Amino acid sequence: GHVLTQDQARGCLARVLSRAGLAGTVTPHGLRHTFATRLVEAEIPIEQVQLILGHASIATTERYAHARISQATRDRLAAALPVSSEAMEEVSNA
Repeated sequence: GHVLTQDQARGCLARVLSRAGLAGTVTPHGLRHTFATRLVEAEIPIEQVQLILGHASIATTERYAHARISQATRDRLAAALPVSSEAMEEVSNA
């Protein structure tokens, strides 16, 4: 194999999305952001997420810390705080 350029990666993604009827709905950056968000939601240590993404600064990686609160975290908060499930869902979807 060889390393793909950014343009080649965009082209591959565009072809796949077009075949799936989803042209223009997903970007490489959006996929990267979603991947990073899922890592944070899975409670992967932020330093490991930084390494995976290749960020030089932890501050860049910490942008993903605003990710939706995981179900496990919501459950812990709900057990510790007198907060309605509707309120927790609202926070999670913010």
